[in-house]
Amino acid sequence: MSSGGGRLIRALNVAEKPSVAKAVAGILSKNPSSGGLRVRDGHSRYNRIFEFNYTMRNQQYQMSVTSVTGHLMELDFDDRYRKWHSCDPADLYHAPVKKYVPQDKSDIEKTLGEEARKCQWLILWLDCDREGENIAYEHLGQPKQSSADAVDARQEIDLRIGAAFTRFQTMFLRDAFVLDFTTDSQNVVLSYGPCQFPTLGFIVERYWEIQSHEPEEFWTINCTHNSEEGTAAFHWMRGHLFDYTCATIIYEMCVQEPTATVTNVRQRETYKQPPHPLSTIELEKRASRYFRMSSAHTMKVAEELYQAGFISYPRTETDGFSVGTDLTTHEADSRPEHSKGRTTVQEHQGHPMWGSYAQRLLDPEAGLWEFPKGGGHDDKAHPPIHPTKFSAGESNWSQDHHKVYELVVRHFLACVSKPAVGAETTVDIDIAGEQFSSSGRVIIAKNYLDVYRFETWGGSMIPTYNYGQQFTPTTLTLDSGVTRPPPLLSEADLLDCMEKGEALVMGYDDMGGISYELWKPDLRSQMERDVAAVCGGTKRKAEVLETWLQKMKACFLDARSNKGKLFEAMAVFFERSNRSNGNEQQTIGHVVRKCGLCQESDMVLRKKPDGNFMVGCLGFPQASLYKFDTVSDAQILCTGPVYMIQFKFRRLEIPPNYNVDHLGCIGGCDDTLRQLVEVCGTGSRNISSSLVHATQWASEVKLVEDKSSHHLPAMPSKVIPEIRVLGEQRILLVHILLRVLEAVIHDLRKLLHKMVILQSHVPRVAHLVICGQLILRLIEGGSSIRVRLRDATSFFGKIMPVVEVQSHVEASVDQRPIPAEEVVVVAGVPGQMMQLSCLRLVNPYLAGVLFVVNQGILQMLVQLAVGNSSNSLLCRFGPLRSSIFVCT
Repeated sequence: MSSGGGRLIRALNVAEKPSVAKAVAGILSKNPSSGGLRVRDGHSRYNRIFEFNYTMRNQQYQMSVTSVTGHLMELDFDDRYRKWHSCDPADLYHAPVKKYVPQDKSDIEKTLGEEARKCQWLILWLDCDREGENIAYEHLGQPKQSSADAVDARQEIDLRIGAAFTRFQTMFLRDAFVLDFTTDSQNVVLSYGPCQFPTLGFIVERYWEIQSHEPEEFWTINCTHNSEEGTAAFHWMRGHLFDYTCATIIYEMCVQEPTATVTNVRQRETYKQPPHPLSTIELEKRASRYFRMSSAHTMKVAEELYQAGFISYPRTETDGFSVGTDLTTHEADSRPEHSKGRTTVQEHQGHPMWGSYAQRLLDPEAGLWEFPKGGGHDDKAHPPIHPTKFSAGESNWSQDHHKVYELVVRHFLACVSKPAVGAETTVDIDIAGEQFSSSGRVIIAKNYLDVYRFETWGGSMIPTYNYGQQFTPTTLTLDSGVTRPPPLLSEADLLDCMEKGEALVMGYDDMGGISYELWKPDLRSQMERDVAAVCGGTKRKAEVLETWLQKMKACFLDARSNKGKLFEAMAVFFERSNRSNGNEQQTIGHVVRKCGLCQESDMVLRKKPDGNFMVGCLGFPQASLYKFDTVSDAQILCTGPVYMIQFKFRRLEIPPNYNVDHLGCIGGCDDTLRQLVEVCGTGSRNISSSLVHATQWASEVKLVEDKSSHHLPAMPSKVIPEIRVLGEQRILLVHILLRVLEAVIHDLRKLLHKMVILQSHVPRVAHLVICGQLILRLIEGGSSIRVRLRDATSFFGKIMPVVEVQSHVEASVDQRPIPAEEVVVVAGVPGQMMQLSCLRLVNPYLAGVLFVVNQGILQMLVQLAVGNSSNSLLCRFGPLRSSIFVCT
């Protein structure tokens, strides 16, 4: 600003909000020559005008201070594109846009226009960031053009993307479903925002992780040792095992040879680093963690502290002080620009809570000060959040004001302090070949922890041990635990969004392709980097706009072409509406028939993103769903009320006596297709029908009180066709068996979890010992062998009874007879003996105990495995008789 040459200069001061205008006028009007503060109304009742006189460098000024309320102007489409049905949503990516003053801010515009005509100078009291530069550019002068361009670019991208997807989602889905909202569903808007949707994606993704988590029991061995110096807790170096039998065997070994030998003793100095300088995100996170304050409330309190002058501007991405900034309080450095750092700490020497620490920080002999390490983020606009004025607590402060102010001050004092120092000792021991470890820590110097009460550095002393020392553990236990899912995100309002938004995220996720990226944070982070490049002057606004609008339009067109996935996902969470938009049936798949279960919705043929096919009811999950993972091609050939489907199966996925080409009906009358569906493990996944099938099995389960019999009926022969072994190579047959057994093992836990009714009638499943030698002898046609568990009998006898059952096993390998074998079956629970007939197989590549199942469950496992592997193992059981058929 140039001097006015002694004449009176009128200056218009414009603040970003009314509260700032009032504060600025109140402070500057205290000048003795001000003549007092005068207040008058403008056209806007909320944005008053404060007037006073001011003298600076012998120049007289007449100051007028008023304000805006955020952005005075908004960005929107031309009028002919603003109505939702005026154009295709895809046209919004290139429709002309304009800036305008909305009606509710027209009074502010009038006030600024009238006051500006009276003044020679304009002084802007705005935040020193991109938004402040942009607001200033909307009024007068020539602020930094690149900052204004960066904001304009983001606004235009967000407007076009948000408007296109919001119109598409709302018009496509609103009339198709009964949306559970408090407002009239006719007025519901299913909004989409480039920031909002990835945030929702984070929430839903965590929710899916929790829903898909299956608790799994594990076992670990813990050891403690007491001495006169204290107690040491040793943790198993294996961590934990999910196999109870293996864990028990190892535990028994340790119990039989319980002497512990010290194999290593390590001592080292450790450090706990102080926090980085405080950014906005970190302030919100720590206030939530320490005080249970929401992000919105934290920022409201911080804004009030900032406006009152107690802390610096609280909206900053910067988490490091610039190199050369003086925060040391060294008296030798008297540069005016560095006096703020000295004053900040000096003022707090008198505080009743952290004043003594501030004194130590100022004492050069204490050696406590250290220049803070930055976190690598700098928004080039604001420094990290730090205290700017001392306060021992204002009378008008709430408890939350005290908490946030204390957090800011303690955080600042901590970040300019040295790290805490500790001495850590680690002791490793060996018990029967198993390794255990224990650690202890002693804090030598707390340093920053003395003032930063929000963090602790736990540690406990352990007794002194020497290399080679031996001792007997005080306790040695085998403990169990259960894996737990990750916790939900903590913000209650985010959880509320999750309930309504999961369907949208699932729909875009099912689309695959580039639409999959919409709910991921990568797109937004890349966009923000490009906007920052515009602000820095390394990229042009037009270049960034063209790049991102082309990319997001491609995502939009891809999403619209796959909107059937969005429809299907919404159908899982919301009830279908009687209203129809007329074109939804054409986009969700080819109709095959009416659903035979719900009798209301259509069943449609669709191709999944992985290339497989499925026929599903639009009322899923209440109705039916058929998956054809073994089909390489499918198409509808007739036009009757129930459509015939031409299937082309993958040769390696089906038994050899079936044709890869099959014309069939999924209505239930096609025996061949039904057998293929059952053999290949596909078919209805409807919950109710699965329970009916399980009930038919469970109703025939008998648990006899005399503990002499317990069996399930044989598998109906019509379900599984008889298939003989093809091929002569022993290695090939062993490989086939291994593939199937691995599938059985993999699906055991899921199967038992799903068969709820069956589980309620069958005692807890024990383990099946599988022996590879028996497989090889069966295939080779060798002499009879007797499989016994001489060493394991006494061990297992401690846990469960051991039952020996004679099982006559017959098999056929290229018409060569296999002699009968005697098989020992280990199964049961304490107090209940079970008579079983079971085939024991050992995987020669996977040594150790794997599973023990009873006959009925093994039948179901084998049938399940048929559909989940590229080869098939089919077993048919009699009371004491088994037949094996293997096919390639």
